Amino acid sequence: MLDNGRGDPDVTLFDGIYSGYFAGFLEKGDYEIRVTINANEGRAKFMTHYRSSSVIDFCCGSVIMGVGNHVPAFWMDKLIVYTAKNKRPEDGYPPSRILDLQARIFKSADTVTLTWTAPGGGKAVRYVLKLFESREDAVTKFETTGRALNARRMVPGDIGGKERLEIPFKDLDEDVTYYAATRSRNEFNKSSEISNVAEFVPTQEETTASSTPASTTASGNTTDGGIAKPDQTKNDNETIGIVLGILGGIAALCILVYLGYYFFVKKPRRN
Repeated sequence: MLDNGRGDPDVTLFDGIYSGYFAGFLEKGDYEIRVTINANEGRAKFMTHYRSSSVIDFCCGSVIMGVGNHVPAFWMDKLIVYTAKNKRPEDGYPPSRILDLQARIFKSADTVTLTWTAPGGGKAVRYVLKLFESREDAVTKFETTGRALNARRMVPGDIGGKERLEIPFKDLDEDVTYYAATRSRNEFNKSSEISNVAEFVPTQEETTASSTPASTTASGNTTDGGIAKPDQTKNDNETIGIVLGILGGIAALCILVYLGYYFFVKKPRRN
């Protein structure tokens, strides 16, 4: 069970409520589930000064933030009995819906990275990822439209693990808005619901910004082949004007000093 706030099944991050799916019901009848809770070798904390906030991930749920305080050692063992009214479906349970699909573009890379969390519920054995031209198509026409990504080599990890798929820029059109969505399937090809939709726009600037930076002057103006731009010429002229003004002021000061010496010191001596 997890307290990750991904929305299915855990709604709120850091609220101390751990959620998960148990899909081990095979036949009708009573099932015993034993839960053991402890201080996790002194790492357990309880939160104070609670405040509600939105999660960093834009996709889902909420988060409880506060100040963590260590708790004394504790241990608890709980036995719970559940009754299954129906046996497990022949084609198993579908994986839960993925709600944290994200698309990230790094300036130092030449790929778009899709990330998400391996779903709970029925065990996912493969993912179907697609790109669409509109958000509406991703939501309403997932099966019939869209461009399928090559995710067949991916082996879904354990529930709650982080998954990722990289899309090379060479396989995408520049300055085009893409909408990505995914569904996971179990061993009987039973699908989850369509995930949230991740939007991204690959641009040439993001692939070249770190490898071909523009040269800049001290004032931040770009130069080209040693030929100054208009802004640079303007700055140079202003600098020359300031220097000439300073030199003129020094010359005027010298003249005033000389005149004062002449009229108040030298001339009276002659008289």
